[in-house]
Amino acid sequence: MYLLLWASQSWAAPEGQASVEHYLFYNTQTPIGQPSVFRGHIGLEDGPFKSDVWLEVFGSAEQNNRGQWLVRPQTLTWERERLSIGYQKHRWGNLDVLSAVDLLAPKDMRWGPLIPVEMARIANPSISTRLQYLKWRFDGSIHIGPSLNALSLSETPFSLFPVEGQDSIWSYFSDFSADPLGESLWPSVFDTVENTLLTAPFSLTPAASSNFPVDFSIRSDWSTINRSFGFGLAWLRSRSPAIELAPPLQSILQNQTLPNVLSIQDELEQIDSPFQLLQPHHGHFGLWYSQLIGGFGVRTESSFQTNIPYQTTAFTWQTAHQFQGAIGIDRVISTNIVISSEHRYRSYIATKPDDSFWLTAPQNIESALNVDLLAFQQRLRVQGATLTNWTFKELAIKGVVSWRIGSHYKVNLGVLNMIGLSPEDYLDRIGYRGGEIGYFSDNDCVFIQMDWVY
Repeated sequence: MYLLLWASQSWAAPEGQASVEHYLFYNTQTPIGQPSVFRGHIGLEDGPFKSDVWLEVFGSAEQNNRGQWLVRPQTLTWERERLSIGYQKHRWGNLDVLSAVDLLAPKDMRWGPLIPVEMARIANPSISTRLQYLKWRFDGSIHIGPSLNALSLSETPFSLFPVEGQDSIWSYFSDFSADPLGESLWPSVFDTVENTLLTAPFSLTPAASSNFPVDFSIRSDWSTINRSFGFGLAWLRSRSPAIELAPPLQSILQNQTLPNVLSIQDELEQIDSPFQLLQPHHGHFGLWYSQLIGGFGVRTESSFQTNIPYQTTAFTWQTAHQFQGAIGIDRVISTNIVISSEHRYRSYIATKPDDSFWLTAPQNIESALNVDLLAFQQRLRVQGATLTNWTFKELAIKGVVSWRIGSHYKVNLGVLNMIGLSPEDYLDRIGYRGGEIGYFSDNDCVFIQMDWVY
């Protein structure tokens, strides 16, 4: 059980606003050395220039108080009527949680479902232009430079390989067969892998072999008072990196045998970088439509992607075509009750029957439900949300109660509970065959959030 304390302040400035936040995780089973993160935010607007930048400082006593810095623009743009240049968030479609088309903006995945959806999108360097003709709007953009989901290998509770479980894998390696001399030399290789896990930055950098770090996208939207339609076409680097283990280490895991002393020097020279992140390009075509029908809002999306990568284990990957379809239904009951539901079907096409899938499946069916209740002149807000993966029989439940005090203060108390098949041990993570909710299901938490707004 984790306890998350989240304090936030914001104040007005002549040309913008700024805020400060602090996170502290506390594990009741191992209360010493849990990670904490400080986040600072500043936003400015002056004529055509707009900025919104986050600064994060992370540290953990388990890692000898080693700190990390991360500066990440949410937006940092220069805008004119038809042209925008800088760090921008590009969004396709109209679904919030289970979108089938919203692939352009990378996602911050380091804190799991604790990050609000609107804050999870990461701005990336791009140049965009737009044109309006009657009820049609046309947009084109070129994305340049880094454009990768923010992952954590071992830094946060929602890491792929948390620090607290790594002893089991080193113990497992020690049982592999090897000649006496090789057995004495290979611990240094494991130290290299462990150091990589401990020092990998929050936002991992893709390997140079990703080639051509540029994306292209075009979209068009048509809208009236109660309906809208849009489509888009893009050629993108995968926002979810393909993670690949160095071939010598892959061979060790598969054969459970350490190389003999005659080849050990060659093997050591190949493991300067135990992990490699690749961003293969893929085609992306998407459609979206929304309409008011009676007292309901209906939103639909569908997409097709070519050669999208998927992990077969934690460190091996393949590519396949993918189809996605999604629908959202909203209902507003008076001004105090809002109910929203979203559902998504996702299928990988042209895969082999015996292919393995890590944290996903050949076909995935997911549902999300959100209920908002407002009372006492909207000073009290009760929010309940669920995320269900029907394929893996997994469920995440999140509840938040908010109370606004006066005009400037708000206190939020929340809880997150995840139900699913969690990995049995550290090694089980490498070939895990459940979904994302189950993979992180040990991170149930309660949290407090305090806001001051000027």
